[in-house]
Amino acid sequence: MVSRRKAARIAPYVVVLGIAGFLYRSASQIDYFAPAGRIGPDFWPKMVLVLMIAACVYEIVRIGLFSKDDSASGVLQTLSASPPTDQSQPPPRVEQPSYPLRLVLGIALTVLYAAVVPITGFFLTTVGYLVAFMALGRYPRMVLAVGVSFAGTLLLLYFFMKVAYISLPIGHAPFSAVSLYLMQVMGVR
Repeated sequence: MVSRRKAARIAPYVVVLGIAGFLYRSASQIDYFAPAGRIGPDFWPKMVLVLMIAACVYEIVRIGLFSKDDSASGVLQTLSASPPTDQSQPPPRVEQPSYPLRLVLGIALTVLYAAVVPITGFFLTTVGYLVAFMALGRYPRMVLAVGVSFAGTLLLLYFFMKVAYISLPIGHAPFSAVSLYLMQVMGVR
């Protein structure tokens, strides 16, 4: 018999398990026949949902069978719990600077990215976006920022197009020439 306290700790996992099961059933209804040697668009959602289901089952079994009523909480309870505070002495108040203009510019930059990416393509737009965002945040080593933006975007491009088979915008001419060249170099068809 599961105590009331254990049942309360298990309940969130049962809810998430039910939602994940429903979503897995929905993902199983995706009609797509993948070419030989390729995965279909249903693979990644199903994989994530299987991992979510496995984590929920693990936590339900762990809490239900192997934990005592006063033992540590599960992952969901730990993530949602507020950190313990020391009430004996209030923390010193430190004024944090705020930058509302940078916030507005960051939002505008993100909206601009979404508007421009179909025209200039994923690669060029993402590199520019990352460099501009780091410059807006006053990152001191801009040469490193450009290198990381370039390498990170190449890695994302490779993963999305070659591993996950997700189509990304290549842009319009003349920008599409860069995307098509990179796809050719990476062996993306």
